Amino acid sequence: MKNFYLLNILLLLINIIFAENDKKLNNKEEHYLIFVNNVYGEFKLFSNTKHEKREESQVFMESLIEEINGLIIDNIDTYQHPEKLEEIETTSKLRKRNNVQSDLLSLKSDYIYPISSIKNTTVLYAYLPEKLAEEIRSSFNDVYDCLPESEIDISFSHYYNEEDILNETNWTSLEVQENADLHLSLLSQGLFNKNIINQYDNNYYYPSSAGSNTTIIIMDSSFNLNYSEFSNTNDRFVECLEIKNISDENGEIYYEENKKCGKNSFYHGETVSDMAGGLVYGVAKRANILGLSIESLENGTPNFQHINWGFQFIYESLIVPYKTIINISLEIRYSESIKSLIELYENYVNRITEKGGIIVTSAGNDKKLLSTNRKLIYPCQYENTICVGGVASENIDNLYTIASYSNYGSSIDVYAPSDIKAKIIKNNSIHTIINSGTSFSSPLVSGMISTYISEHPSNKFICQ
Repeated sequence: MKNFYLLNILLLLINIIFAENDKKLNNKEEHYLIFVNNVYGEFKLFSNTKHEKREESQVFMESLIEEINGLIIDNIDTYQHPEKLEEIETTSKLRKRNNVQSDLLSLKSDYIYPISSIKNTTVLYAYLPEKLAEEIRSSFNDVYDCLPESEIDISFSHYYNEEDILNETNWTSLEVQENADLHLSLLSQGLFNKNIINQYDNNYYYPSSAGSNTTIIIMDSSFNLNYSEFSNTNDRFVECLEIKNISDENGEIYYEENKKCGKNSFYHGETVSDMAGGLVYGVAKRANILGLSIESLENGTPNFQHINWGFQFIYESLIVPYKTIINISLEIRYSESIKSLIELYENYVNRITEKGGIIVTSAGNDKKLLSTNRKLIYPCQYENTICVGGVASENIDNLYTIASYSNYGSSIDVYAPSDIKAKIIKNNSIHTIINSGTSFSSPLVSGMISTYISEHPSNKFICQ
């Protein structure tokens, strides 16, 4: 009888242990975007000095972060993978030792930190179990959404008369790139009909200003701008920024300036920047090029905290009114569960536009109809962006047809060549590559806008 009693106790203990393990297994962990209604308004994440007076909205957020941080610490035993928190804490402490260029809000948490502040919305970033995320959403009146990162579907996705051309375009002076690749020559081509004109003009014609005194900001994966396509630095500046994580004991964000930033096996940002401003393969050959590196996850998708930081940094620090074009060659696929994120990014787009920035985006490669009644792809379908679809440009036989993979419809503002040739640095050597997609149509249009602005420097151009 005694043994039977002990056996029951043992079985009860085993059931309790298994029940606790089941709770943990059913309590999925991942990174969350925590949306906060900050009634005190926006504050700068990238301040110019460590000694700026702290704003009321900052003080409010520091208090909230401290409370949520306490909840995380109190619930560490509910984490199935507490070593993730240890990794986050260790990484943060290692970065605190780096004396790199700084800029942000002071806070004392290694586990949760702000990645956006626009109008009355502040977004925090944290690694949480699902049930703790639900508790945070329900326990704090100012928290209106906790969005798991896994719910966000995103992908980075050529004989001429000079006088006639100048009279037609009203350019001040002309430059000609002879025998250019099809994606460039098509941009400066009149309507080609081989039944009327038996020879295609392979030249790319562009104004001599070529984007001078404008800046194309490219928010993308990775960059290497230290080669021949960007060697004319007497005419312009060419650099990239890589935003680091929350880095020092005051919780300040760091960024580094360089010509090589980030790492991505798809070389997406390298190709996009060459289309926008490369000397041989790009459109705006004298435009300033500023790459803003967005960290990629192992599967190649962009890291959302870095996208938020990118928008925030552009909004706070990078807009020269009516001289700045921002190229965003990525697509976020809409679902009702990520509505808060879509609204947040629309706020950024609208505020950047109000400051005089022009945002150009890719339409995506899903072969889908995009219209006012079919809101599927962002930032393409925001009102204040120029959304670029793709036209086939593999050969002259199928010009002016929408590329088979491109999204289409009334939400698309303009189409541009999407089958391209580029020169990039790959594995420490220069390679000429061929690629396709609306990701490369978008920077061609960004480059065209840059050349147009540079040719009319006294005009104030806006998105519309």
